[in-house]
Amino acid sequence: MSTEHDKYGGGFRAELGWMPPRRLFPRIERPRRLVVAALWFDFRAPLPNGKFVRYEGDVRRAARRVASAVEKNVPAWFVRNQAIAKRLGPKVTSSTLRALLRERFWLRHWMSDNEALPGCLAWSRAALAKTKDAGERAILAGRLAKHGDRKAHALLVSLLDHPSAESPVAPIRAARALAEIHGWRFRWDLSSVAGVKKKLLALG
Repeated sequence: MSTEHDKYGGGFRAELGWMPPRRLFPRIERPRRLVVAALWFDFRAPLPNGKFVRYEGDVRRAARRVASAVEKNVPAWFVRNQAIAKRLGPKVTSSTLRALLRERFWLRHWMSDNEALPGCLAWSRAALAKTKDAGERAILAGRLAKHGDRKAHALLVSLLDHPSAESPVAPIRAARALAEIHGWRFRWDLSSVAGVKKKLLALG
């Protein structure tokens, strides 16, 4: 835990940090001296209620409010994070992921790192069927296409022609996904979309 002060002065809050198990996030750097600010934002929780406690009138009263919030929330927050972590693994189901995602946004990082697992693929298919946002569809289709989903690959190709005025990032995200799948170089701009189209035509 650390304290974070309002850069404009007159307020502070406590910030809790939870280091996830190494088995879930092996790529996260494990510092010798853990500093909350060094953790990904999704593994941190500001208290109380994410807002600064103002102390202009009474510093001791403000400190008691923060201490009370920490004392009340620390055990439950850590215990729940640990409980969620124990449920994750190769056999996790799509329905379990869907339920847990309502509680912890950090789970999306784990799903991204483990997108090839059956449960993660099933979740991506279900999410793709529901969402109408073109940019999000490009992300989900990219994950599925990497693992042999032909319908998702076809969707990515169609998204290359999605109107950029309606969703500027959708064609670029689709192009990037296709470039990763086929091992092509890619640069994040609309010009790369045209380049990916040409390469797809060359493939027939």
